[in-house]
Amino acid sequence: MSSRMDASTVTVVHAPLSGIALGYDRSRFVNLSDFADELSCPICLGIFREPVTTSCRHVFCKQCIKLWSLKSMTCPVDRKRIRKLHKPPVLLENILSKLRIRCEFEEFGCSKVVALNSFDEHLKCCDFKPKGTFKRLFHWIFK
Repeated sequence: MSSRMDASTVTVVHAPLSGIALGYDRSRFVNLSDFADELSCPICLGIFREPVTTSCRHVFCKQCIKLWSLKSMTCPVDRKRIRKLHKPPVLLENILSKLRIRCEFEEFGCSKVVALNSFDEHLKCCDFKPKGTFKRLFHWIFK
């Protein structure tokens, strides 16, 4: 039995006022199935974005643990001292790369579903990506 919080309705988490995206929004994935909890960051509850592993072998989004470490140098899961961050296991990277995610500009008409490892590249060139002021206003209101 897992001690995790239920995060079935979690959306992408952003660091306050910074616009830094932490984990990926679970609801955007099309093939997450029963592995959502195992692929979720214990800090933001989103799907790992740039995962890193602590020496106590817990995995977090890179930005989440960096922000966490500004207030505490202990692991948020077991409170052991964080000495160094490591690359995640190759198995985790492989599983994440196989996940398929809907474009974050879906509400503007994009119907693309891409592999997670090509998601950021798609966002850069998506034809439905809001431009300039509208984009900032949209993110300020809805994110």
